Amino acid sequence: MTFGAKFLKGQGDGVTGVLTDPFSITSVKIYPAGGSVSVATLSPINVATGHRQVTWTPTDAGAFEDEWIWTGANGQTTFAQRYNLSVRAGTTVSGPLVWSNLRNAIRDWLVLTLGLTTIWEEEEAPRPAYPYASLRILSGSVKIHSDVDEQTLSGNDIIFTTIGNREFAVSVQAFASFEGAVYNPDADGMHYATAAQGSLETPSVLETFRAAGLSVADVLAITNRNTALDATWLSRAGFDIRFRAVSSIVSAPVPSVATIVVSSDLSGQQAGSDIDLTGVIMPVD
Repeated sequence: MTFGAKFLKGQGDGVTGVLTDPFSITSVKIYPAGGSVSVATLSPINVATGHRQVTWTPTDAGAFEDEWIWTGANGQTTFAQRYNLSVRAGTTVSGPLVWSNLRNAIRDWLVLTLGLTTIWEEEEAPRPAYPYASLRILSGSVKIHSDVDEQTLSGNDIIFTTIGNREFAVSVQAFASFEGAVYNPDADGMHYATAAQGSLETPSVLETFRAAGLSVADVLAITNRNTALDATWLSRAGFDIRFRAVSSIVSAPVPSVATIVVSSDLSGQQAGSDIDLTGVIMPVD
């Protein structure tokens, strides 16, 4: 955050609004409100005649005081003056979808439904023993219909929120092997895929998805993908699901126009000069 001080000629000079240099600034210190131990010491820069500025990066939100050390012209003494400074926590810009939460909810559904070890494909992990199930995101999120834009006021800040439906596709696959055993159609890939697909019609599963921010938009037909594996057959079957989720993108707070009034008696201030020490750097009437 950047804030500064402007020294403007006042009524006593016969000219108002003109920058002048009645003071030099030795340093600026930041204190917790009412505190005696500074948390930062800043070196002001000279932006222009009569205009000093400092930049501070706060590590915490809260109430602070910025103390300016003044040295007046014409042999006037050095003195300090403090001003109130409020730091509000910003809102992190969120992503359209929280993929970790969505992936966990989908995987939990398949594990509970089939009772099989379930993995996300393309992760660095060994292939489980048969039978097992796998998941894979086929396409990223696509916007469905128009988004809704909202604006809310938080203190002197405006927060913008964009809300809309997003759709993405997931492949569900089930694997089984009967090497050295009799083929069992009640424990093959088609059996597990059919069980997973059927569960998507049950209210309990749909409610679990809803609680995770998901809804099922469409379920495609099961495909039999049995393949030869050495001297036997690998039983594999699967289908695709189109899920929908609500995207809520929240912006960081954007400052709105605010008026800050500072009432101070600056002892030693050169007569006829006004001092402005606000975050928006506006002359004090």
